[in-house]
Amino acid sequence: MKVAGSDHGIEILSFPPGEEVIAALTAYCMNKAIHAGSFTALGAVREVILAWYDVSSKSYRTQHVQEKLEIAGVTGTISLHEEKLIVHAHGVFSDQQMHTMAGHINSMVVSGACELTLWRLKDTIMRTYNQTVGLALMEGDGVPASDNAQQSHIFGAAPAHPGR
Repeated sequence: MKVAGSDHGIEILSFPPGEEVIAALTAYCMNKAIHAGSFTALGAVREVILAWYDVSSKSYRTQHVQEKLEIAGVTGTISLHEEKLIVHAHGVFSDQQMHTMAGHINSMVVSGACELTLWRLKDTIMRTYNQTVGLALMEGDGVPASDNAQQSHIFGAAPAHPGR
């Protein structure tokens, strides 16, 4: 994986053929001390392990697919649970007949290319285990109001100017 470009906490990452994206992104975030963020991705994979969570049984059903697939879309978050970095991703994939499959992504191996846009946050997002759901869910109040001007600048809006 390499950084193709970055600006104001946004990074474009490029994953080569054969690389496992979730493991590489996890290692990158650990190395860069990224404890909160969001990402999207597109590209193509040759292998993916998808999962579907059943809330009533609190268990995952997994499917290992080994074929050439287009990444129709991947979206995810980065957070911490009990000091462990969590890269949580869901994706939609299309086969050669344009049939789609989707779910929680446990693993995906690049076939041609994978381009990922990562939005880094300065905060740390923590997860806490929820007994009812059986998963570690995000907690917190979100971004402090004092950071709104910086965020507006990042996304292209002009920051507010007091007294104007």
